[in-house]
Amino acid sequence: MKYYLGVDYFFFFEDFPHMGVSGAIASNSDCTANIYINTLYCQERQIQTIKHELRHLVKNHFYCDFMTIEEKELDADNLNHPFCIYSDDFASVEYIENCCTGEQLKKELRDVFFCPPLGKIACFHSLESMKHYVNEMLKQKRACGDL
Repeated sequence: MKYYLGVDYFFFFEDFPHMGVSGAIASNSDCTANIYINTLYCQERQIQTIKHELRHLVKNHFYCDFMTIEEKELDADNLNHPFCIYSDDFASVEYIENCCTGEQLKKELRDVFFCPPLGKIACFHSLESMKHYVNEMLKQKRACGDL
């Protein structure tokens, strides 16, 4: 999914009271996000902070209850991951899912649909991946004669 500056997220560049935090992101009730950048840091650090906070947005960390805060922070620190694409001026950001092979997908579907681990549910990064999952699940059900 692609997110756009001024539509999905907004930047606020401000002098924080101290240099203990380089930035923060807050989710709004209208599904947008505010990203606060500490201008006490140099421009290079501010750019790293923008990338970090945008990764929180594209990785849906606000809605990942199964991840700890530490796991979310480590995941957001992976700034140069090839599947996260930033526009030059940060006017947009997109996370492209790593597509797995058909055999891997069938195994994952079988594990999740027929015999999910206790307390686990399927998690999707886009509606397209959920649609693909449901279609594959229906194919399996038809092949088993359940539909």
